[in-house]
Amino acid sequence: MFANSLKIYDIFRLDLHLSDDKAMELVNELDTTICSHYDEKLSTLATKAELQLLEVRMENSIREIKETMATKAELKEVDNKVEQLKIQIEQTLVTKDAFVKEMKDLRAEIKSDFKEVFDKMDNMNNKMDGLNNNLNNKIDANYKDLNKFIKIIGVVKAVIILSGILGLLMAFKK
Repeated sequence: MFANSLKIYDIFRLDLHLSDDKAMELVNELDTTICSHYDEKLSTLATKAELQLLEVRMENSIREIKETMATKAELKEVDNKVEQLKIQIEQTLVTKDAFVKEMKDLRAEIKSDFKEVFDKMDNMNNKMDGLNNNLNNKIDANYKDLNKFIKIIGVVKAVIILSGILGLLMAFKK
């Protein structure tokens, strides 16, 4: 029995006029109830070893956080690099847009040049066809003239041969 238990026993015995056995039984019940309640509360409290283990874990966690945490300067450096990348991307997009525009302009210019070349080729083909037809007509005309000339020469040759034969015949007749 504790000192406090003796005071409670006296109160039960003297003030409440309980018998010794009843007062003792009541004090023991109170002790058991209080102790069990106290034991429950104690069981929920951490031991010194558990607190030390928790402290070590927290220190390790803090150290890991510090190691992985970036400083403001590092964050600013990363932010600057991101901004530089944004600028480079924008410049690349502008350059790409300008390149695409130049390619479209060049394509249109080449298309126009090809059309012009093809038009000139068509004109040249038409002129060549005209010249070819003209040459064919001249060849046909010259062929006809040459044919006439050959016929005339043939007639002249025949006349010469006939005159020679007539001249011989006349010479023999004499």
